[in-house]
Amino acid sequence: MKRFFISFEKLFTVISIVIYSGGFFKLVLSNGANEEDLGIVQNNDYSIVLLVYKLIYIITFILLSLRWKKVIHTLKKDKLICLVIIYSAASVLWSFDPQITFTRSTALVGTSLFGLYFATRYSLEDQLKNLFLAFGLVIFFSFFTAIFLPKYGIMAGIHTGAWRGIYIHKNVLGKMMALSSSLFLIGVNDKQHRIPSYLGLSLSIILLVFSKSSSAIGAFFFLVIIFLILKVFRWQYELMIPVLIAVLFIGMSGLLFFTEHPDSLLISVGKDPTLTGRTDLWLWALDDILKRPWLGYGYGAFWQDLSIKAASIRYAAGWHVPSAHNGLLDLCLDIGIFGVVILLIDIFRTSFQAFRLLRNTSLAIYIWPLLFLSNMILANITETTLMVRNDLFWVIFIAVVFSVLSHPETKRITSTSKII
Repeated sequence: MKRFFISFEKLFTVISIVIYSGGFFKLVLSNGANEEDLGIVQNNDYSIVLLVYKLIYIITFILLSLRWKKVIHTLKKDKLICLVIIYSAASVLWSFDPQITFTRSTALVGTSLFGLYFATRYSLEDQLKNLFLAFGLVIFFSFFTAIFLPKYGIMAGIHTGAWRGIYIHKNVLGKMMALSSSLFLIGVNDKQHRIPSYLGLSLSIILLVFSKSSSAIGAFFFLVIIFLILKVFRWQYELMIPVLIAVLFIGMSGLLFFTEHPDSLLISVGKDPTLTGRTDLWLWALDDILKRPWLGYGYGAFWQDLSIKAASIRYAAGWHVPSAHNGLLDLCLDIGIFGVVILLIDIFRTSFQAFRLLRNTSLAIYIWPLLFLSNMILANITETTLMVRNDLFWVIFIAVVFSVLSHPETKRITSTSKII
């Protein structure tokens, strides 16, 4: 019976990760619709998807209840993340659309609970193993769909030839493969999982290239650089400091060159200077943020389909804009500056503890928290993954936060620093 329960949890976890990545459902239910068929995608009946998510919430709640003592102990490790989630739910009181905020903040709570379950049920090492399995499935079915079911796996219309695998859009596949690549980079440095990790990394890069998602490809290159820099932080000070100074000098030189020639550099990599209209979109979103800066418009309310506020931006943009395509701007629209500040403090705190964990350990798995946080920051420059309901990035973020702050080594480092 115990073995069956363990196997069930494993299966439930891996399948849930794939579902939270956004795979399968929207693509199948839209019958392989493309970007120019946006009306089909937006107006389709996704009630079955909501039902699946609700089922995940219920199972997650039951599994958490079975370990309620450990759950409460873990929750005490990070009260800030609990506060920002409660704050998002409380935004129903001042929301632009209270019904939408109630529904979507409930989904956010459910998604966060799965992240909490992931952190309390599995060690950091076991979390990575589950993610390896889940992304292995994503990679396999993405190749299968693109090769044998090209109507679904390869986009047509304005993005003809771009692979999207099991996702609704090429950019989603690109984003997930950048995440997958960073995950398998960790495995490559682990002797026990080196060969399958090399395979996973290679296949992830192939899908990343075939997705033709330039922002995701750029994010991948940055993640490789960050990964190498994080490894440097484990060196002895005598070698680490001069190398980091050299990296800082090169980075500052590159940043200075980019600020002087942004248009020509973006055009050279096939991007227009407005980042496909994103810069205009950011300015319009900022204008609405300044109208309600402190509390925002309520979680999930601003971009809902019938929103009058969003309608003016969509009219100016000329298409059905789903978000501000920037995590911080969308979060400001949702919960205002107060909520954003709370979350940023928690991200900074977690990053600081993750860095100390990195410096005081030698296993490759402890590079993962900082590498993921870097990935999340990069992803939120041109897309939105901060506090998004039913989204894998938020699930992993919650798991990383609680895993880092609950790790025995973190406790030891903290207590030692207090003594010093």
